[in-house]
Amino acid sequence: MKPSSQQSGATAAERPIPVWRVVRHDDFPSPYQLVRWLECELRLALKVDVSASGEFLLRGATEDAAATLQEVADGQPRGIVLARREPSRRGVLVGYPTGLPLDPVLEHPLVVSAVRCSYSAGLKRHLPTRQVQLTLQGHVPAALDLGCFGTFAVRRYIQEPVRCYRCQAFGHYQRQCQRRQELCGVCSGEHASRACVRLLREGGERPVARCPNCGARHHAWNRRCPARLRQIPGSTVARQLQWKEAPLLPPRSIPQPPFHGMKTPP
Repeated sequence: MKPSSQQSGATAAERPIPVWRVVRHDDFPSPYQLVRWLECELRLALKVDVSASGEFLLRGATEDAAATLQEVADGQPRGIVLARREPSRRGVLVGYPTGLPLDPVLEHPLVVSAVRCSYSAGLKRHLPTRQVQLTLQGHVPAALDLGCFGTFAVRRYIQEPVRCYRCQAFGHYQRQCQRRQELCGVCSGEHASRACVRLLREGGERPVARCPNCGARHHAWNRRCPARLRQIPGSTVARQLQWKEAPLLPPRSIPQPPFHGMKTPP
């Protein structure tokens, strides 16, 4: 039975048109001449882009053109060598010891690049965390098997929304904040967050947690905070956390890029 147009459309949507890198073009002086030949001689409707490294990237503008481009890649006429470009994804490797180098991660066949996350320890110091930001070929796996070094979980990467660490609100940086008095990210009091954090870590009197953004009983850096989730496209705003679900102590390892702009998956 012939599928309906709706069914055909769904199937086509699920099957993305591949992108090809021009690896060799023996019979052509440049990739540009190759593209012109494909358009003129094979009557191919193409979409062409050039990567930051100067590679020509070819994509069929229609499904028929994509099928013909696949035949060119398979047959390699006139010394044309095309390689399928796998889409890259970003993820976060979790729990990777700070004492281990990144070499075992970079040697994994799925990993394109890896950057150790860090957190600000004050006095312009950035200390490493147990998380590594990855660029991966294809999909983001649930875990990476690094042989004798162990298997580590991988989460998808989502850029952390812009946040002020003076008033704890989203949408601006601390240097742009118009509030003079710092607002505590643990109890919402008008004092520096480090005062309550010190009490929690040293076992002193436990402050009452109150998020300055949503009012729930958790600290401002809780990744499940509804106010934070509203800032992330595609996130579902969770219900307000109950006391037992909301840890008071802020995490020691809040990942961020090597210099500025905190980024962490939800």
